[in-house]
Amino acid sequence: MSEHLSQNGPATPFVRPTGGELVKRVISAVILATIGIGATVAGPWPLAVVVVAVSALLAWEWGRLVRNCEFDDMLFVHVAALVIAITLAAAGEMQYALLVLVVGFVAIAIRRSKEYRKLSALGVPYVGIAATGIIWLRDSEQGLAAVLLIFACVWAHDSVAMLAGRAAGGPRLWPSVSPKKTWSGALAGLTASTLVAAVATVFIPGTGVIWLCAIGFLLGLAALIGDLAESSLKRLGRVKNASGLIPGHGGFLDRMDGAIASFALACLIAYSINLDAPAQALLRGFSL
Repeated sequence: MSEHLSQNGPATPFVRPTGGELVKRVISAVILATIGIGATVAGPWPLAVVVVAVSALLAWEWGRLVRNCEFDDMLFVHVAALVIAITLAAAGEMQYALLVLVVGFVAIAIRRSKEYRKLSALGVPYVGIAATGIIWLRDSEQGLAAVLLIFACVWAHDSVAMLAGRAAGGPRLWPSVSPKKTWSGALAGLTASTLVAAVATVFIPGTGVIWLCAIGFLLGLAALIGDLAESSLKRLGRVKNASGLIPGHGGFLDRMDGAIASFALACLIAYSINLDAPAQALLRGFSL
């Protein structure tokens, strides 16, 4: 089980990572990034296989956080809904994929009778929207560029925010929820994601610097909010990490909280602009 936090305080003391922990974080991040990029480049179906595996682990961690249970019938429903929805998204049936997520959400919401039933049910769209959305984006024109851009913005935000926060220090952003985050780190992370998007305009045809900078900033902001939301969930469950599956990071929820929120936001933006060309909508905006 996850390491539990003190019952007497809202947050653990701020402790800087040791050199060994930082090395573990870097190695783990490089391995995960290599798998993610490789699957994305390979195409929608190879990406779907990786997304299914990661989503199942995210569902397992979600159950540990909100129900304090590693294996139960709710986990089966959660994983089944994600696997079916992701498969449908890879087959180009996004509308049915979203319908499956709704059914999974309702099935858990009406099944669970305890106080955590709403949080248990929310795990389905929390993981499912981003999981199906990444396939939906990848399987459209300029999908590879769109997915890689989201990854790049999130990774730039997370990496620079951590390094800047450690180097500059300063006031904590929200100490009762995430004691390690600082205002300096948050601002540096948002700047990094915006700059990465600006640079991307050189490599992605048809994009405008103002639009893509705005997208980069919003993706960085979503990553920050997703990180804070997952930290708040851990406080509610009184655990330090979602699991110990990733050395130096904790669990997949700990590592991918920002990416989950960013992909969900990216899909919402694309959906609101052009349902038939989501990747181009994200990259080009209303000028498409």
